[in-house]
Amino acid sequence: MKKLLIFTFLTAVICSSTLGQELKPGDEIWSFRFGGSDVYSSPAVGSDGTIYVGSFSGHLHAISPDGSRKWAYGTGGWILSSPTIGSDGTVYVASRDSKLYAFNPDSARRKKWSFETGSDVMSSPAIGSDGTIYIASDDTDLYAINPDGSKEWSFNTRGWVRASPSVGSDGTIYIGSDDSRLYAINPDGSKKWVFKTRGSVPSSPTIGSDGTIYVASEDGYLYAIKTSTDDPAEGKPAEIAIDT
Repeated sequence: MKKLLIFTFLTAVICSSTLGQELKPGDEIWSFRFGGSDVYSSPAVGSDGTIYVGSFSGHLHAISPDGSRKWAYGTGGWILSSPTIGSDGTVYVASRDSKLYAFNPDSARRKKWSFETGSDVMSSPAIGSDGTIYIASDDTDLYAINPDGSKEWSFNTRGWVRASPSVGSDGTIYIGSDDSRLYAINPDGSKKWVFKTRGSVPSSPTIGSDGTIYVASEDGYLYAIKTSTDDPAEGKPAEIAIDT
């Protein structure tokens, strides 16, 4: 196995190829070195195969399908958030410098806009069917951001929000908070219902095909929550299962 080292300004790409042999399942195609910086961000892949991922150096990296660096943009804080790609190719990522960034990967001027929250952002953005971007912050708020970078609304929880929001087929936004609650929020920013656990909710909710919400809590439980209400006037969900 021969390795080709391609050094760039900030990073090095290590491309691996097998001389005279085809790669087998499980063989390394290439690896991209982040200059010693830790990476917690999960990669996102664009329609052209470009891979986007953030690092502790505060950079969003765009990596070509062959493993070479296309570009990198430095923010003012660690990027723990995972990038999300809009239907028009816009790349959204949040940073611990309190900002959500929008990038146009095909433009010489990469950054389209940034939106500043009141504190660190570790949450990953979610995008609604109408293009609204949802992001949560340590300032205890969930934000709805228009595609042009303007704020549509914000919803206050009672604790840090480090989980990432999930958006249901009806546009309802679900988000967990350090205040031990899972919130269901209408597309207009009003509260739909709240479900209280017995511990912080750093877990990002997942939505089943039948609409059931699954979310974990630091109380040691995984909750399955029914999204329809027995009494619509109460605005509270019914807990249908707890898995220890």
